[in-house]
Amino acid sequence: MRASSVRRAAATRAAIIPALARRMTAAPHHVAMAEAAGAGRRGASSLTAAAADARSASASASAQQQQRQNKNQPILLLDVMDTLVSDPFYEAMPRHFNMPFRDLLAQKHPTAWLEFERGEIAEDALLRKFFADGRVVDGAALVAMMRQHYRLLDGIEPLLDRLKARNVEMHACSNYPVWWRNVEGETGLSRWLEWTFVSCEGPMRVESGFFSGGGIRRAARFCSRFSLFLPFSSALA
Repeated sequence: MRASSVRRAAATRAAIIPALARRMTAAPHHVAMAEAAGAGRRGASSLTAAAADARSASASASAQQQQRQNKNQPILLLDVMDTLVSDPFYEAMPRHFNMPFRDLLAQKHPTAWLEFERGEIAEDALLRKFFADGRVVDGAALVAMMRQHYRLLDGIEPLLDRLKARNVEMHACSNYPVWWRNVEGETGLSRWLEWTFVSCEGPMRVESGFFSGGGIRRAARFCSRFSLFLPFSSALA
């Protein structure tokens, strides 16, 4: 090999080797940078996961606190007629039929109204046998008169507002026929309570009668997770 070729080869090696050395030296730096970037991404992911865990823990704690509050929250089962709402039966109905209340009791069918309250007969059947002697009753006029007299008793609306403001859960507990829907239509009681226990339907409709024990046991099971306060004063204390 000529001397000039040897010199050129040596010069080439001298130029290539430092360049290779610089790339090899730089490689760990790039790897380190890549690792650092990866660590940053992992760190950000860890922070995001930690934040999600914190939110989940907070929601769980709030739910547990709400459950504890619910267990101690009073619940009211409220009679409706002549407790919250005026009942036309005792005064307005006798006037409608133009007779004293004692005569109305004596002349009405002995079981028709009770059957109506229990949901055993429909409205038309009640009207057909409202009176024991079978006289004709103007059903539309009777229902209109009843609706006209459904109203909240004095002082009940602000009282129910106070109970609702205290998050007291309230349910109707009434031996009343399907006309409870007319009561609701005239008074809007569902603004404060649910019509949960009504004798003509739902869990309160039992052959033995709600107030004979069967229905009350059902209501007690329904409310078993709550403290039960029937007097208003207990819930407002």
